Amino acid sequence: GGTADGMIINPADYYKAMARGRWMQDLEDNGVFIVRTRLTPEGTAIVGDFGHGAQLFDAGRSIIEFAEPPEGIFAEPGLALKAEIYERVVINLPTNFFFVDL
Repeated sequence: GGTADGMIINPADYYKAMARGRWMQDLEDNGVFIVRTRLTPEGTAIVGDFGHGAQLFDAGRSIIEFAEPPEGIFAEPGLALKAEIYERVVINLPTNFFFVDL
């Protein structure tokens, strides 16, 4: 069996839950990783065993380098860190994930 160790939730739902009590804090205190993204529709969440059921891979085209930022971005000139991260998620055990209504 799987143990839910992660939840993907819409930011609006996350902040509503934070205002209502300790639910989000209790989840975090018990080791549940919570990710907020607008890609999850309001009123729903994805809950699952991310530790065993999914893997995160670099998509093979990520870029991390130092570069001159566009003019006016920073107060002083100089190099800045530039990162473009492209990832993919591979689901190994799809039965370990659930869409839930909040």
